[in-house]
Amino acid sequence: MADNQALMLAMATPQEGQPHDLYQIQILFEQLCQLLLSAGIDIKGIFLNADPGFDDTTLREFCQQKQNQANIKSNPCKAR
Repeated sequence: MADNQALMLAMATPQEGQPHDLYQIQILFEQLCQLLLSAGIDIKGIFLNADPGFDDTTLREFCQQKQNQANIKSNPCKAR
């Protein structure tokens, strides 16, 4: 997650094994938000920068609920 000046604020912990990009995304996204909040960083309006592997309606909805900006490139494979 980055602020509006593209400065990195937090990133999720690496996941063991070979899970897909969205493996436990709700848990990891909530951990990111809690990490920032516990550091005194307002999470409203921050950006979630992610590659097309994270193009998911649920993740976009999580961002919207937290008032974050989802900067996720569309995955062309998803449209098929």
